[in-house]
Amino acid sequence: MVNYVNRSGASCDSSQLAQAYFLACSVACGIGVGAARLVERGPPWIKRLGILVPYTAVVAAGAANLALTRLPEIRSGAPVFSLEGDALGSSSRAAVQSTKQVLMSRIMLLPVMPMLAPPIAMGMLRKAIPLLGRSRAAAVSAEVGLIASTIYCCLPAAIAVFPQTLTLPVTSLEPQFQGRMTSSGKPIEYVTCNKGL
Repeated sequence: MVNYVNRSGASCDSSQLAQAYFLACSVACGIGVGAARLVERGPPWIKRLGILVPYTAVVAAGAANLALTRLPEIRSGAPVFSLEGDALGSSSRAAVQSTKQVLMSRIMLLPVMPMLAPPIAMGMLRKAIPLLGRSRAAAVSAEVGLIASTIYCCLPAAIAVFPQTLTLPVTSLEPQFQGRMTSSGKPIEYVTCNKGL
């Protein structure tokens, strides 16, 4: 739903939204179950990589979901504007660049802290606070608190890695954007588009 609401261009119908959701769930479950089985059957050094299984599943699911929800925008193009704010048309290349940046910030960077920091912190807390080892309610409360606080701190930071408004050189866009002039008669060298979140 977040990918759908925060896209920058073309609309995505409800059936495509449902497909994106089920694709993401299938990818996450498939990778989660498959990788967990590989880890538990593997040698000891592979078992240490078990902490990366949920992260890998979340990243793959997010990437699949993002690709499917932003596909109409990539096909039809994201609206681009001159630096003066004049609408210039839609660019598929700008949509691809926008999607890449969203993929890097929200799909690759965002899950790092909420997925990896709480298990590591819980291991340290269990040693420092013996109650967490004896009380399941205390342990669950502590872990939920750690996850919530990392999401609260990391979400804005991950989204802010790339600015909301993407500035691109005209040379990286389709030929119809080359050699265009602004309303004041200056050559357009850079364009902007809404990257989405």
